[in-house]
Amino acid sequence: MSLYYTHLLIPRRADYKAAPGQVADFFAALVELGVMSHDSGYWISTYIEQANWAEQHRVGQDPATGETLALERWIADVGTIADIPSHLQALDEYDIAVTGLKTPKLPVLRLDPQFRDARYAVDIACCLRPEAVSTSDFHNRERFLFRDFFYWRWWFPPARWGEPCRAFDRTGIFTNPTTGETMEVREAGCACSWIEFRFGKWLFPRVEHTLDLLPASVVAAAERSFQVRFAQGCSWG
Repeated sequence: MSLYYTHLLIPRRADYKAAPGQVADFFAALVELGVMSHDSGYWISTYIEQANWAEQHRVGQDPATGETLALERWIADVGTIADIPSHLQALDEYDIAVTGLKTPKLPVLRLDPQFRDARYAVDIACCLRPEAVSTSDFHNRERFLFRDFFYWRWWFPPARWGEPCRAFDRTGIFTNPTTGETMEVREAGCACSWIEFRFGKWLFPRVEHTLDLLPASVVAAAERSFQVRFAQGCSWG
């Protein structure tokens, strides 16, 4: 089994939705910082199921129920950063990822010492959903529930990654990949849009007491581009 690590930038406003032009501004800022290059490739995937978008999806049938399903598919190969807004304008649900990045000139994360000299690739994605979904990703449910036995979370455990978000899920719950301990991050449990930094298999940062791992310049570029404050989280498995 291979394990993959994704670092998250999560708006502190659960209802925040990025505008297409802001996504382009953020990618342009990453080019200036040396995180990515001008010749990187951009791909858009979508999960939209409206019938009038059937030509952009593979449509299949559930063998168990007979239900017609619209399956995820790459729908666009975006040429340049300037082309991004026109591709995103009509979408209310997407992941747009810059792919094929080699080891960045500006390291996005300080990797665990055993990977310090490794050459690696990182994909960076901006994600949007129509409604807020959970951005928590916790692994040891038993430990989490036992620890919070006398708290209301015993009865209302947080929604898992990608599930519909509830009003009481605003605190993000994550699992430290170094120690396995549960970590809480205020205002990081729900989002309509967020940013992912996706690493190759077995490439993990060393996490101690905080998930604030990204360079300050990268966080500042995100907050400047999207005009919202961000918290940091992680997802791995």
